[in-house]
Amino acid sequence: MDLAPEWLRTPLLAALLAALGYVAKLLIEEFTKWRLRRDERQSKLVNLQSLLLASRRVYEIQNDLIRKLHGEILLSGTRKQLGETASYDEFLATAYPEMEERHKRMHGLIRAYTTTAVRPLNLAILDWLNADTYFKGQSRPGSGDDLASNLQTLEAHLVLWKAKYDFWIPDHPERAFVYMADENEHGVGFPVGIEKIIAKRTGGPFKPTFGQLETST
Repeated sequence: MDLAPEWLRTPLLAALLAALGYVAKLLIEEFTKWRLRRDERQSKLVNLQSLLLASRRVYEIQNDLIRKLHGEILLSGTRKQLGETASYDEFLATAYPEMEERHKRMHGLIRAYTTTAVRPLNLAILDWLNADTYFKGQSRPGSGDDLASNLQTLEAHLVLWKAKYDFWIPDHPERAFVYMADENEHGVGFPVGIEKIIAKRTGGPFKPTFGQLETST
């Protein structure tokens, strides 16, 4: 600038300042866009976390009812021999025709939770997974918090869950719930640990996952 003629210094300085201002404006715009994308992704992850928390709570309540119904039927002497080897699903489906009325009401409540609570939540999670174009692609093999692989497992679990539901529930009143990782091994289990991984990303609440609840007697 010192080497430039006096008459050129002012225009050069103005041009330099304008260029610096333009670059700063671009940087601010890009940073703003980056923050918006980050906040949007974070919001979506919080939404998934909320769905998973609701799903887990419904699952826990339903699982408690299943265990209670199983125990009451065993105590009544019905299907006692079957209870030693069968999964909860097979036990309750087989016992259904001979259930007392109060047990049938509990069975119906368990089934209603499957159709009107578990299914809508699972489909909402599947919609989230189908719409995701970011998190499933951020794989971190070998790490203890690989969200991408857990999301992929979750998607496989829910796709198979839906397929089994469509076959298992609508035309079979004796069936009350859909398990994937019990003794029947009909599909992929819920990815244990995914809630903890998401909680690390969001700073939200975390409780142990329910993936290990799918067991028989």
